[in-house]
Amino acid sequence: MSTRRKRRASPPREDNVDPQPDLPAFLNTSFTTHRLSPLHVGPDAPSLPPSHLASLSRHLRDILVGDTVRGVYVGLEGTDPELSRAGPLERVSITWVSVSDLLGGRDQEREASPELSSDAVVGDLDGEIQGKKGLWVEVSYENVVYEALLLPALDDDAEEDEEDQSWGKGRTSSKGDEVFLKLPLLLTRMNGELRTVFLDFLSTEFDCRASPLRLGTKSLVRIWERWIRDVKLEIRMGGKDLAITLGFYDPPAPEDQDELQNDPDSNADQPLGLRTVDIILTHTDVQNFVTLGRNFKSIATANHWSGLDRERRFLSGNNDEEGWAWREPKEQPFMEALARYLDGHMGMDLFHPSVRITKVACGGFVLTEGRVKVFDGEKRGVKNLLGDLARRGRGDSIRKVF
Repeated sequence: MSTRRKRRASPPREDNVDPQPDLPAFLNTSFTTHRLSPLHVGPDAPSLPPSHLASLSRHLRDILVGDTVRGVYVGLEGTDPELSRAGPLERVSITWVSVSDLLGGRDQEREASPELSSDAVVGDLDGEIQGKKGLWVEVSYENVVYEALLLPALDDDAEEDEEDQSWGKGRTSSKGDEVFLKLPLLLTRMNGELRTVFLDFLSTEFDCRASPLRLGTKSLVRIWERWIRDVKLEIRMGGKDLAITLGFYDPPAPEDQDELQNDPDSNADQPLGLRTVDIILTHTDVQNFVTLGRNFKSIATANHWSGLDRERRFLSGNNDEEGWAWREPKEQPFMEALARYLDGHMGMDLFHPSVRITKVACGGFVLTEGRVKVFDGEKRGVKNLLGDLARRGRGDSIRKVF
């Protein structure tokens, strides 16, 4: 159940809107990932001032509270058993939050080099995200608090339209009479029914579209390899183990597809075989794998697929994020070393098109196809992780790391 216990008792308010809520519980919290198209805010409130956000908060609260229609109470609590146990709705707030404050965490460069000025290190990173902010939504019931974060792009080299010089900075861009707010990454920690209502609210209020953000092997690998570089893994990893989950795509044969269509209860699509394999490495082994991968003289000779591209697409499920066709050995030293190890010790071809990465968990984050959890870690690493997710939310590929 994607909820968290309430942190505090909220004092009653006439408008049920808290203008200055606590900082969002972002770190150490699991979120579901979504991509969000630009929000149409209109020329009347291009920067969404506090007064406008308070109005939106009240509107969302009215939707959640419901109304009485022909003597029958209509509200979300009455249709969802989980919400009925959450207690009465106490507060709904929509506020701006600084990305710099949101990230928190430590700074790896300062810890690795104590002689560096802390002010200089923090100032350098804060300068990269200066002025960037997101929207924090909190729906607080008596026993449970639900949250959502709408975050901007954090990379400075994002492609921008000629008239858009504020991409991802929490401000708006305008073209003619239209004004849009670009917050491509949406993270939610909500009950399923509440999430549906909230996404409909965003769609109605801002004429935008939210859809699940599914991360495939390509994104997971590049995010992990970038994290290795950002936290200077060759120096230390914080003593945490690494867990990688491998999945296997097994496309149904044509005869199985025919049988499945004729008999929906058929088990033709359930062949015997492995579903997942968990690989767990200590932090020392991870460092050794990275060093080995970077020192390969002929790194491209690791076991890899040599079949036809047409067959590769079929075995990968026609998914551009899968199949390893995008593989670039020099940019993923850890995965290259891991592939050699699996090939030599288990006879497994990691780069076979049907093999995919479904989960990466380390001391800094846990990332799956549709969920993310970031721990209290290096601030730069967290910033780049969110920046990569925002790029995917915007529809771009994650940047190469080397």
